Amino acid sequence: MKILIADESEMICQRIENMLRPVQGVETIKSTHSMKMTFEYIIIAKPDVIVLDVQMFGAKGLEFVKSISRIVPLIILLAGNSFPQYKQRYVAAGADFFFDKANEFEMLANVVNSTGWRYVA
Repeated sequence: MKILIADESEMICQRIENMLRPVQGVETIKSTHSMKMTFEYIIIAKPDVIVLDVQMFGAKGLEFVKSISRIVPLIILLAGNSFPQYKQRYVAAGADFFFDKANEFEMLANVVNSTGWRYVA
């Protein structure tokens, strides 16, 4: 499984990588810190899973998720804003999971472990 972590914070990326490294089937983990780097990596490497901080993309986040939903099989979003209507918009745009960074961060590894292998081509 090829995983891409897209977050502006190197510390958050490192924390996510440490959580996902032990998951069975993980081959590579790459981190990006800008929208441009993230999109370029998706086009070149075609990851199986992306863990994306939608706030990194601001107002363009919803459109970005729509555009990558045809390329990346499993899209997991992280955000500080977890209002139900906010989550619903992103899930409708193509996100598979949407977690609140403050309260649901630890669920990430379980989701990748239990569902990630289904999305690997």
